Amino acid sequence: MPPITAYVQMFIMSPSNSKKNQSSLSSSSSSLLHKFTYPQIQSCNDIPNRLPVFHRPEQDKWYGSNVQNQWTKGFVTNQSLLLEYAQTTSPVMADPFLPWIHDFFPRDDGTHVDFIAHNRRRCNTGPSFLEELHHLEPQLALFQPLSVTRINNTNTDSINKEEDEPQYRLANSSWMDDDDDDDDDDATVKETRFRCQFYRFDESSSSSSSVAKKKRKKKVILGDTFSVYPYNYELANARKPGSKPMLTTPSSNNDSHGAHNEQIWNSVLHFSCPIPSLLQKDVALGNTVLVQEEDEEGNVIIIPTVFLELVPIRTTTAVRRTDDNYVPPPPQHHHHHHHHQSSSHSQQHVLLPTIQESGRWSQLPICLPPQLDASRRRRKQQQQQSNNDHNHMVAAAYEKKPLPPEPSKSSSSSTSNKNNNTYYNQKQQHFLVGCTWASASFTTRNNAFLDTSTSDRLLEWLTYHLELAGLDHIYVYDNSSSDGGNQKTLENITSLFPNDKVTHIPWSHRVCNNNAPSNANAGERSSQYAAETSCRVRFGPSTKWMIFFDSDEYLIPQGRWNSIRHWLQESDQIREDNYILSFYQSRAKPRIDFMMSNDDDDDKMNSRFLVKQSNVTYLQAYDCESDPLPKDGATKWRAMKQIYQPSYVLNHFVHYSTVTQRLLTHPKEPSPAFIQRRPYERRVNELEEAFMLHTKTTGPSQTRGWQSLCVVVVVVAEDDDDNAKKKNKKKKQRRSCPIGIPFPLDHDTINNNNNNNTATQDGLKYNCYQHKRVQDLVPKLTEAIQRVLARAK
Repeated sequence: MPPITAYVQMFIMSPSNSKKNQSSLSSSSSSLLHKFTYPQIQSCNDIPNRLPVFHRPEQDKWYGSNVQNQWTKGFVTNQSLLLEYAQTTSPVMADPFLPWIHDFFPRDDGTHVDFIAHNRRRCNTGPSFLEELHHLEPQLALFQPLSVTRINNTNTDSINKEEDEPQYRLANSSWMDDDDDDDDDDATVKETRFRCQFYRFDESSSSSSSVAKKKRKKKVILGDTFSVYPYNYELANARKPGSKPMLTTPSSNNDSHGAHNEQIWNSVLHFSCPIPSLLQKDVALGNTVLVQEEDEEGNVIIIPTVFLELVPIRTTTAVRRTDDNYVPPPPQHHHHHHHHQSSSHSQQHVLLPTIQESGRWSQLPICLPPQLDASRRRRKQQQQQSNNDHNHMVAAAYEKKPLPPEPSKSSSSSTSNKNNNTYYNQKQQHFLVGCTWASASFTTRNNAFLDTSTSDRLLEWLTYHLELAGLDHIYVYDNSSSDGGNQKTLENITSLFPNDKVTHIPWSHRVCNNNAPSNANAGERSSQYAAETSCRVRFGPSTKWMIFFDSDEYLIPQGRWNSIRHWLQESDQIREDNYILSFYQSRAKPRIDFMMSNDDDDDKMNSRFLVKQSNVTYLQAYDCESDPLPKDGATKWRAMKQIYQPSYVLNHFVHYSTVTQRLLTHPKEPSPAFIQRRPYERRVNELEEAFMLHTKTTGPSQTRGWQSLCVVVVVVAEDDDDNAKKKNKKKKQRRSCPIGIPFPLDHDTINNNNNNNTATQDGLKYNCYQHKRVQDLVPKLTEAIQRVLARAK
């Protein structure tokens, strides 16, 4: 397989120049491009896991840690350092017009190749990163649609060499022109940003008379299309009340959220390249890949035969989108310093450079569609037996004329949205699936605490949601090797379950910023956000309902429902227009009765540190919530998780459905920032339907001093003693008790303030509430885990 390649079109951005509202025409040459190859990707099996995304921990000494994120001084203005980073890590810092790709794959129906790219500009947004923010402004240009038109009359039936490729220019019309009959509308394609060229390689002999014929690869173009968006990102941003322009920068050294603002809907870029129509059936059937023998680890190796050139159209970044007289910005000169749009530039003579003259991603392989790849995993043995027949099919599939380029109005985003709806309306394999991003060990925000509990948790969590909650399938995005430990994996746990129940996806992409949200350079968990979007786009079309949640979060059915699936299928409280069901949550505490000493003292009451008992499930140990049900909606909505219909949700960010189909059906309607309007989104009734229990690990170090924090606060009787009042006030302001001291199950939560039963016999103050339904589920969970382990043997 030829290696994935990046052709970097260099420029150096300076803050002083970026403030000028100027622009220039595009001009480039292949001699000005820097070529970088990424040989770590040997086959389709290495995608997405080994894509060039972020530097490894051992490179922190050169490029900076993902905590505090202090790059080498002058990094973004040092061309040699940027090129070195492009060679060893990723080309995006050197050429920020290239999308920061975390995943890409063809759809199951073979119509499009979907790309999941994180917005690299959101990684470092604090006031001390002004140079980097200016340098990475082109990352936002990729969110902003353009219109283009073809200007030559090339015979598309005979395009089989690069010099015959059609020429394009920016169109006079813009994506805001809705009238298809407008005489000024000369656009061949509306709402695009990338040119997509599909091709294969033919081996031919350099000389027919040579005894030992030298083979060379000839590029055969199969089709030419332009990218489409699932929705208009600029329009979505403009419809959020009070939102800032997409392009924002800290106004001063004290403006800690000038760029990393609340606009989480601009964190991940999803776009797709339409596959030429004559190629779609072969892609959908898997006829464009070769199946090789298993490697040493027993994996079937998938080798692609079709590849893609992904060419960004380089324009200045618009400061804001206006509703009137919008003109798309002109292409960007390869060394030009200015990135703001010119509001009055004519598009008539703005030619796009040829592919060979353009900075681009090259030799991107077209692999198996998600569900076909899943079927391959399940039928590995049968596929091995049919390798010869399959490879013969692939060879026969390309004894045909090259496919003509297809840049047409059918490639516009409006049409793409219609195709997207059809895609989601196909026969769905599942009813309810889950996605999770997990690691065998990880550090919490600010690297404050090393959590190694995931391996222990995952078996229990998967068993619970598959066996008791009723999920059909769970996709595990395994981030274990992101810290440089290539031997770390969660596959030893996921392999205990059938492939039709659990899919393990290696995902070594590192978080680009692990700071706390309160840090001046606020955290951006790029790997997690991209994984969520990948799961929604990859697997959303095959299910009605989906949830992205963590391995410490449990969905608990309530009322008359015996599982989450039972509730979703049978409840008459879920209306047809309830597309998003929200679970408010708070962090539970580990119960004192299921904790043990973490030091030499066998008496836990005298122990400095406590840990969970090893023979107790996490579900049981953490059944202790600070708030009784229903939870306080004023504060607990921020950390909510959602079961939603992926056919309706166009952008989901961890906790929130930020963009939905309402943007397409009602484009002039204001769009809520975080919580969508009823009835489309509604909160789950925690007493009659279900609730979420968040069992986040409380580490031993976090329990230090627990005895003094958990005892009943003695109220000072001397009201006239000012010193005593101050002392008592100071006690009440100390950190809260980290251990759960549960009220009895029959505790009267309604009249809690008048209840005299407030502490245990040991003087520990009750501080949390247990759930009868959880306690009923615990023995069933224990039995289910035993069944899973028995089947694995």
